[in-house]
Amino acid sequence: MNSYAIALQVHKKVNSETSYRSDLLQYGVPEFWTVANKFGDCEDYALAKRTALLHAGFDRDKIHLCTCFVDGAGHCVLLVETDRGNYILDNNQS
Repeated sequence: MNSYAIALQVHKKVNSETSYRSDLLQYGVPEFWTVANKFGDCEDYALAKRTALLHAGFDRDKIHLCTCFVDGAGHCVLLVETDRGNYILDNNQS
């Protein structure tokens, strides 16, 4: 079962261990999707969380990358279906 507690733990761990850095600054291109290591932008955080949740045993079909707009700018978050309902994991939230 996809545990909310595990999703919350992964969310907090990735957010606390990763510092925001744009793709342009890191890679010299406007967009480059990769799993965040020490640095990353929104989709890199989301991919790192996705990877950690899959390693924790979450069902692949219950983890969704979502792109959206926040204040007119593109943004990416992770949506996870848990035992307590849907949960959004966003690098802008603690």
